[in-house]
Amino acid sequence: MAVFHKSLLLGTALLLAAGAAARADDDDALSKLPARLAAQIRPGIAVEQAVAQALAPIRQFDVDGDGLDASDIDTAEASELANQRANAVSRYLRFDLDGNLSVTEAEMRTGLQRQYGRMGMTDNGQQQAQIDTEVQRAFALDKDGDHALSIQEMTVVDPAFDQQQKMVYEPLRQLLLNDPNGDGRVTPAELEGIVRAAFSEVDRSGDGMIDQAEYAAFRGQLQQAAAALRFADCKLPKAGDGEQVSVIGLYYANAQPTVTVTGQDDTTFLARIVVEPGDTPLYVVLTSYLGMVWKFEGQVDRLKHVVVMPVEGRGTDGKKESWAGAGVLGLPKELVTFTKAGACGKAAYDPASPDAQAMKRQVARLTGAPAVNLIGAYSPQGFSIPSGQAIAPQKDHDIVIVGGSAYVMTEGEQPKLLTEGLTLKAQEDQMSKSGGIVEVKPEDVIAPGKVETYQVIPSQDGLRYMVEQGILERTDRGYRLLKPLPRWPAGISGANAVTFLMPKGMPMPAGSLGHSRVIVEP
Repeated sequence: MAVFHKSLLLGTALLLAAGAAARADDDDALSKLPARLAAQIRPGIAVEQAVAQALAPIRQFDVDGDGLDASDIDTAEASELANQRANAVSRYLRFDLDGNLSVTEAEMRTGLQRQYGRMGMTDNGQQQAQIDTEVQRAFALDKDGDHALSIQEMTVVDPAFDQQQKMVYEPLRQLLLNDPNGDGRVTPAELEGIVRAAFSEVDRSGDGMIDQAEYAAFRGQLQQAAAALRFADCKLPKAGDGEQVSVIGLYYANAQPTVTVTGQDDTTFLARIVVEPGDTPLYVVLTSYLGMVWKFEGQVDRLKHVVVMPVEGRGTDGKKESWAGAGVLGLPKELVTFTKAGACGKAAYDPASPDAQAMKRQVARLTGAPAVNLIGAYSPQGFSIPSGQAIAPQKDHDIVIVGGSAYVMTEGEQPKLLTEGLTLKAQEDQMSKSGGIVEVKPEDVIAPGKVETYQVIPSQDGLRYMVEQGILERTDRGYRLLKPLPRWPAGISGANAVTFLMPKGMPMPAGSLGHSRVIVEP
């Protein structure tokens, strides 16, 4: 199996490499290579080795001899899963003492005691502890709680095996993505031609070997491409003819929705995407560093594909939960595809950054687009597309206290003194989002997971709103609670940290205070 993995990975990579190299100039060829090729290219490998290793998966899985296709891969994976289910059933069914195709805890304990007795183990407490552990692990599969394992319950496959399966069969499916003639299968002849063409991109001397100097010349690009191994889960629809593909990256956006896609104790943002008039069909990939609701406006009928890369949602204890991580407003549901969180790389608001360039290569390879446009900014209210014009862009800024004076620190600018001092209203004015609070109904959000209305609007926007609603009042010492809060607002850390004054006897809100503090008044 180890030899197969090695040959499979290199063979798959070399196939994908050729497709990428064909779209690139010589100087940029390696930046287009997928991770599997980059990870396998090394000094001392010969083209004959590369060809032999690349052909191994076809020889192994092409059962009908007409080239490797999706049916071959599906059949192989289903057969391996069937073997695993059979092994799992056999492991437990050997304790079925009454032959009713079900195993009780008593039957399993009896069988294990007999097994350990035949092995010469004495019942000194250690044996019983081992039996208890095995029984507890087995009956975690008893999902219906009837204290017996049915055949169906026995067939649950270990998650570790699922991950192993993914490592074996996903590269085979990726191999089919660059089928040379588009007939859905890859033949040995096709693959050998592609391998030799890809190999020559690194073998600049043409001697059929990768030497130290050739490897050293491309080490940086190879290492950068190898980092993309973690992107195997990235799945994107193919771009249609003439579709203009753009990747949009944000750190956060400068508007506050009334819903959360990442949890009550985490800040979700809202970004406007305004589609400009025009005739060219558009394919848009949306990425953000923080949880985002993407609100579409304008000539949305130009959009043919909208891919959204969500972030991981966090629960009330900082644990991962089933939060959506991202959501979309203003589009038909069938236009939108959500990836797994983090599957396609890191969101990057700077188009020149390595993360943005890596994602550009990923998107170009998976969509088949001849060109990909990168659009990014740190914290605008959104973008007009396809021009990429940022809407109300804002630089990163913070508030710093120096010697009792408060300064607004804005990226690339001189510090600005708050002459009135750091009053609560001044803090709201400086730190509230320029796009304000946007009313959103959870049922209107297209999302891959949980979306909820905020119990309390986050950060400075929420504080200002609660003052206006008579829930808080500003004082020289901090915000005084006039009415009970269901929970503290999210995002009250760092420059957004404040002090709350809470009357004695008022119930403590749920959630996290972050860097803020509460003083209970007598």
